[in-house]
Amino acid sequence: MDRAKFDTIFLDATVIDVDLSQWDLRIRLVIVALEETDVLEGRRLPIYAVDFVEASELHCLFQHWDVARKFSPEGHFQWSVYEVSVSEGADSYVISLSSSPQFPVMTIRCKDVEISPIDHDVLDMLNPGWNQPRQPLARPGILELAEKRRRNPRS
Repeated sequence: MDRAKFDTIFLDATVIDVDLSQWDLRIRLVIVALEETDVLEGRRLPIYAVDFVEASELHCLFQHWDVARKFSPEGHFQWSVYEVSVSEGADSYVISLSSSPQFPVMTIRCKDVEISPIDHDVLDMLNPGWNQPRQPLARPGILELAEKRRRNPRS
């Protein structure tokens, strides 16, 4: 794990996708790094795939139910992370990602962490408007994708 890059990315981050599609190999979070130091003026914030390789445990605590929503029922919280705990064992890491009480606390045990950049164009092509306020995660769920395909069979 590139610990310096990991720490920089999670100084203040927004989780925009949780990918369990390859759960037997890795758990992937796609995040926007809000405090990234390498951003050029006028450019969009960087997006990263953070892969928790050979994950053996995943725990999520959702504690937002008592927090009053200040927007329409269709709106969503954006999932922020700015508190990170990393414990290194002999052959694994235990990583906890959290922030304020309305956001999930995710704890993952894994063998390694790999970080790679993602081009904004990929998300813009797959889900235009993904970065608008009060949107759910950047990638729609299966039922939402099916409904979108029914409405626009050419997409």
